[in-house]
Amino acid sequence: MTGVGGTDGACVNDRDLEVIRVTVPNLRWQAASCGTLCQNLMTNEALFLGCVKACVEDQAPGLSSECAGCYGDLAWCAGTACNSWCGDQIVNVCTPDCTADSARCPGYSACLTVLNQCAGRDSLDCLDDT
Repeated sequence: MTGVGGTDGACVNDRDLEVIRVTVPNLRWQAASCGTLCQNLMTNEALFLGCVKACVEDQAPGLSSECAGCYGDLAWCAGTACNSWCGDQIVNVCTPDCTADSARCPGYSACLTVLNQCAGRDSLDCLDDT
């Protein structure tokens, strides 16, 4: 399965893996935060994905455009409510509300599957869900 904003196996090259490793706090938080910044575009998938992708690339210098697109897919899938919560405070992103299905983020497990398929690896952003 190819992501809407990225391509399968987009985050497995050495450069992307290093950017993912050093991004603070992590790329899932960056995606949620960027999703909140771009939420006014949620009515247009292509514009939203472009906005989040550009934002993630800006926040994680050196990340490939394809890998940034995978995180755009995550933000699109997660939706406004989940992005607002998970991107609001750094401490929120690796809580159960932002790592699996919850009342706050219904369907989030499927969103992680989309991220993992697009990225070509399991998410390493939260140690508890690798």
